[in-house]
Amino acid sequence: MVEEMMLFANVAVAKRVLRSYPTLTVLRRHPSPEKEAFEELIDKAKTRGLKIDPTTNKTLADSLDAATDPSDPMVNRILRILSTRSMRPAQYFCSGTMGTREWRHFGLAAPVYSHFTSPIRRYPDLLLHRALAASIEYSGLPGTLASTEAVSGFCENSNRRHRAAQMAGRGSVGLFSLAYFETNPKLGLDAHVTDVRDGGEGEVRVKVMVDEFGIEHGIKVKGTMRGPHEAEAVGGGVVKVFDKVVVDVGVENKEGIRRLKVEMAGAEGGKTGGKRKGGKGGKGDGTSKKMK
Repeated sequence: MVEEMMLFANVAVAKRVLRSYPTLTVLRRHPSPEKEAFEELIDKAKTRGLKIDPTTNKTLADSLDAATDPSDPMVNRILRILSTRSMRPAQYFCSGTMGTREWRHFGLAAPVYSHFTSPIRRYPDLLLHRALAASIEYSGLPGTLASTEAVSGFCENSNRRHRAAQMAGRGSVGLFSLAYFETNPKLGLDAHVTDVRDGGEGEVRVKVMVDEFGIEHGIKVKGTMRGPHEAEAVGGGVVKVFDKVVVDVGVENKEGIRRLKVEMAGAEGGKTGGKRKGGKGGKGDGTSKKMK
């Protein structure tokens, strides 16, 4: 309920400030996804007999809700992660720099939206607070917010900083994952295949997501593609998207460079089979905590 009220507040404030400053308001847009961006996800879902419809926000949400495999809850989780990656990123912009049709926030199904509820951690929220204060005549509009060019500059800088923060966050997760698995290598972890591609020269590139830790990593397997999102490994065994697999996770050091190493459990000579070796439930030594 709190989240819903926050969304309503963000929309209400955006509309109120727009009435006073139709060309100077800091808004947030989320462009509709390009159809081509979802084609691969749609094809992957079809391998499990599932349908993804990205036509509108509602059809996408409804199709994701329905795209479940009763025998494996991870399938729906992976589909949701992949659908998010298929979308274009949301961005801040100045209302005077584009037409109203481009203001729409696809993810929230809102014709106009902005960030207002977190001024202590987001600068765009602070800008909107200042504009709201001026619009209700609590204070004057700061000169730095009095031109479309200036507000647009703030928005562009916020977009760059937001992207940089995301990249820093991912880098931090990668660094601490490396430190963790270097001292706590795990054998026999459950994972799911998220992608299968031809790697050339008799190899197949398989990407897996480790269930317990949420990390995703590529694995090279000797084999050949059998069709879209499906391959046959040398030595026997078929690997296809959404398959459950068992992997070993650790760290390798090549020429002084440490890298995360993920392998199919017991993989030798390109074989993708293998038994769990980590103890009860195949979750390593059972002492690790989930990392996000």
